[in-house]
Order: sequence, then C-alpha cells, then structure tokens
Amino acid sequence: AAGGRGGPPAAPAPAESESDDSDEEDMGEEAAAKRSIRQRRRQLRCDATAAMLAAIETRELAALQLAIETAEYSGTHEGTLQDGRVWCTEELKMARKVLGEAEVAAAVAKQNTKEKNKLHECVRKHRNA
Repeated sequence: AAGGRGGPPAAPAPAESESDDSDEEDMGEEAAAKRSIRQRRRQLRCDATAAMLAAIETRELAALQLAIETAEYSGTHEGTLQDGRVWCTEELKMARKVLGEAEVAAAVAKQNTKEKNKLHECVRKHRNA
C-alpha cells in the first residue's frame, strides 16, 4: 500500500491548479494567528478573573477598581450579543457589587471618623471650660 504498512492509503496528488503552496501557507499562518489570538484572549480572561476573585476576597477599593478595569479592558468579561442584549460574567457582576458595597463602607467609615473627631473636640472643650 502507498500509505505504508498498516496506515491509510496515500491521498492522490492534487491537480496542478490545486497545489498553490502560498494558499496553504496563508491558511496555516492564518490558522496559527487565530489560534494565538484565542490563546491570548483565554489568558487575558483567566488573569482578569483571578484578579477579580482576589480583589473580591480582600474587598480593597483600589484592587477592586483595577480588577474591574482590567476585566472590562480585556473584552472577555462583557459584551453585546448580536440581538443587542448586553452580557457580562458572574465574576464581573460580583466584583462590581462588592465595589459598590466597599465604597459605601468607606464613606460610612469616613463619616463616622469625622463625627468621632467632632465629638472628641467637644469633650475636650467641655473639659477645658
């Protein structure tokens, strides 16, 4: 057999008009480029997801903001479907929710600190009076 021992028979050679090496190279290069893009997008998504999960765990404002911006910039955590509906991943939804909660908590803590300082000032004035 032409294909070697135990293997499939060899395919017939393509006709002269079908054997354009540049087309095959272009398809190979194009497929490799697409594969590389897919791998890069997968890595971006994985990195953005890991950053969001870590930021959600710590609940730090700066980390949450950076992780959300990274996820949005990567283009792998949100988008628009062909019918116009907007979608985003559960990780991005949760990071945004936790960011909102962390911002409220920070604002409340800041206000409480102001009120506490005012109260201490009043107590000092009263003691000195």
